[in-house]
Amino acid sequence: MQETGVGGAVFGLREKGGFYLDNKFAFQIIDVLIYSVLFTIVLLFVMIITTVLTIIKLYQAARWRQQNGAVSIKTSLETTEATKGHSQLSSKEEAITKMLVVASILFIVCLSPVVMVQISVFAVSELSYSGRYYNTISVLWEIINQLRMVSCSLNFIIYYLMGSRFRTTLRDILVCKYG
Repeated sequence: MQETGVGGAVFGLREKGGFYLDNKFAFQIIDVLIYSVLFTIVLLFVMIITTVLTIIKLYQAARWRQQNGAVSIKTSLETTEATKGHSQLSSKEEAITKMLVVASILFIVCLSPVVMVQISVFAVSELSYSGRYYNTISVLWEIINQLRMVSCSLNFIIYYLMGSRFRTTLRDILVCKYG
């Protein structure tokens, strides 16, 4: 028996099965384990590693500027101005670092349940929409969807509260459009 799919493609399906059903376990490994679990875990590790490396580099740059700024000979007025500029730059870097850490932690906390649910779905065959734990999986995915929305919404608030440039740009846009 052949069926025509989307775009006129012809699929060779048997009466009660098909390629997918014959190879369901292999597709589950590819779908759940590789796409859902491994990609998400890799994404989380990349996020953690890049956040840590960024923090380390910012602190190294601040230390380097502090050491090299103290070596130069300047008048008292120039030294005062340089110190003010240095402290502003350091506070900006500190604010960016805090914003990065808070946004990263929020992302990791809100994305981690996806990995746990995907591993559970793979490990417990009855944890599916057609299995014994239908209600449980439905609730878990609703919670995950809510966490995704919370993450996106809170990112906007984090950038607004912690990012002076974001705040200024947003005000400029709103004043031009509605002012």
